[in-house]
Order: sequence, then C-alpha cells, then structure tokens
Amino acid sequence: MKKWIFFLILLYVIQKVEGQGKVMPAFELSSVWCDTRKISVWIPNGYAQPGVKYRVLYMHDGQNLFDSTTAYGHKEWKVDETVSKLLTQESIEPCIVVGIWNTPKRFLEYAPAKPFQWMPDKARKQIENAPYYRGTPLSDAYLRFIVEELKPFIDSNFQVDPSPAATFIAGSSMGGLISLYALCEYPHVFGGAACISTHWPLRLENNSPAFTHAMIEYLKPKLALLIDKKIYFD
Repeated sequence: MKKWIFFLILLYVIQKVEGQGKVMPAFELSSVWCDTRKISVWIPNGYAQPGVKYRVLYMHDGQNLFDSTTAYGHKEWKVDETVSKLLTQESIEPCIVVGIWNTPKRFLEYAPAKPFQWMPDKARKQIENAPYYRGTPLSDAYLRFIVEELKPFIDSNFQVDPSPAATFIAGSSMGGLISLYALCEYPHVFGGAACISTHWPLRLENNSPAFTHAMIEYLKPKLALLIDKKIYFD
C-alpha cells in the first residue's frame, strides 16, 4: 500500500511539472562583455511543436524566476506557473522564457549608464562610492552580452522567432529599470519591455532626484521612437 501511495504521489508531481512546462538545467554562458553567468530556459508543455516559432521573453534575476531554492529570500516569482496558465487560457502566444541570472555586480549591470553620466558630479560620485556599486555602471556591456551573445545562442539552439515583434525583456526593481533601458537602446531587437515595481532612485538609502531627472531627460527623445513597442511600467 505504501508503495502505491508513493507511486501516486510521484505520478502527480510528474504530471504537475509537465503541465507547467520544463525548466532546463541552468548552464553557464561566458562573455567578452561581462562576467560569466548562469542561464535558465523554461520551455512550455508540448515544446517544440512542428511549424511553431516560439516567442522569447528574456528576464533578469534569473535565479528568482522558477525555483525557491535559488531565489532571493526563497521566494520564487512563479514565472513558469503564471506563463503556463496564460498559455492554457490562450491569453498569450506560445513562448519560452530565458532567465538571466544576476551576479555580485547586479547594481552596476542594471543601472542605466547613459543617464547616469548626465547626473551632476556630486550625485554621481555618491553612487559610485556606495558599497553596493563601487564603480560606474556596466549596463551597456551587460546589454551587449544579451543582444550579441545570449540572443544569438537562443536563436540558434531553440525553435524561436528572432524578430523584434517576438522578442521581449522584463524584470523587477532594478531589473525593471534595465528592461526599459534595453528597449530604448535596442528598439531594433526588442518588441517590448515589462518594468515591474521599478526601482527609480538608484540609491537605497537616499531618494535623490538627480537620477530621476537624468532618466527623464534621457527618455524624452527615446520614447517618441517607441510608438510601435509595448511597454508595461509600474
């Protein structure tokens, strides 16, 4: 009897995982632009169906997306469950999710470099000297990694549509900030960005308006060029 109960529980777990698609084992991807990092790829149930070109959602903080054992504070974002539900409801097009794990340089890689350089010297130095920065933003190099190295890898190894209309980027907090920056810098690559609970002031302990003003000035000419893009921002 105990063996049968164990078998039924195991069967339920397997079906539940299959119903929510599959998170492939994380792998490391090296770069000439930034530090080597892990990449997780989630594929939906039934992938890959013949003739279907899957859309791609790139997401920052990849270790937080699918697994509570690797997530910050052991609170996963349940991206696999959520996307699976939307696919079942036919609310979204067939897609895969690419999770880009962060590194100890998360703040530097997620802080938009160009608006940062427009800040007054004093405000810029304060951020550069903050303990979680210790330097100038590395976001331009990080985005080149995504666009020039990661995306070609995904396009070559998965059954996906590489066009901008089928390529999206998303993140939370600083991940929301870098997602908006990515769309502005690479509108020919991404069709939209989801910026969730966006962290706006850059510094945690001092809500200085300096970066806000610089980012707004940066966005003014950029947003006018994104009329055909999809943006979610909160």
